Amino acid sequence: MRNVFRFLQKNVLRIIIVLAIVLFVSAQILRILTPPTPPKIQSQDNTWNSITPGFSTGADVVQRLGQPINSRKIDNSDNTELDYISPYPAQPNQVVVDPNAKVQFIKQYVGVDQKEFLQDYVNKFGNYDLALVDPQTGEADRVYVFANKGVAIIAHIADGSVEQKWYFTPTTAGNFLTSWGNNLTNDENKRQGL
Repeated sequence: MRNVFRFLQKNVLRIIIVLAIVLFVSAQILRILTPPTPPKIQSQDNTWNSITPGFSTGADVVQRLGQPINSRKIDNSDNTELDYISPYPAQPNQVVVDPNAKVQFIKQYVGVDQKEFLQDYVNKFGNYDLALVDPQTGEADRVYVFANKGVAIIAHIADGSVEQKWYFTPTTAGNFLTSWGNNLTNDENKRQGL
């Protein structure tokens, strides 16, 4: 026993160094074997079916939603629109992908059975930045834009029931108007057919 004690006294520094090296090597091996965590998305408010504008790619869309029912280039743009089944056969959900294969915009149609209301979004996000008219929707609807959340809600004026949701990269109200809201207006008389 004395020999062991003497050995420990003489070699304390060596033992500490060996233990430190073993711990360091073990930590490195554990780090290598642990799978990397995916990057966190800053805001999930503008995510639909795990697809987020500015983060997801066209390949992500196909992986999560399958092959689109239609795919076409958007006029005056290098972007591609992918159409997917919605609750309304004549109005497909749309995903816009830029030439670099990044998702830029999503339009989702909300079924009447989903029972979503504008007030739910106001409660969640606070007041909307813009309330506009979309000449392509019914006169009983408005587009309510939460620009810094990357979400626009198309809802009935009377009861606030949601018909569509648009998702885009969070931005300012002005930037939204020049990109995804360029056909929106404050003028009621500019609706189609008026």
